[in-house]
Amino acid sequence: MIARHAIYRLGGDGQLVIVLSYPGLEQGGSVVVAPLSSADEIAVIPVLHPKVKTPEGERYAVIERLAAIALRELDVEIGRHEDDQFEISHALSRLFDGT
Repeated sequence: MIARHAIYRLGGDGQLVIVLSYPGLEQGGSVVVAPLSSADEIAVIPVLHPKVKTPEGERYAVIERLAAIALRELDVEIGRHEDDQFEISHALSRLFDGT
């Protein structure tokens, strides 16, 4: 089972992503992820781009670029994000509901 908020490197380009979908949904062959970018790669909007600590340093989850991808695109799990303050859930809520 793939853990929610697990951080993976994609096999093709090495992009870091964070898993947003609920554990067990990968049984259908795909997961929902958001890319992780550094502050110099995007214009950070705190309410939409929660900070994520990775083994490679701080990144931001670019929530508005979420996508469903095939499991085969995930390469290696490099860590997990502890979302104690529910920042990712708040960003998803803001994206879809405006609240």
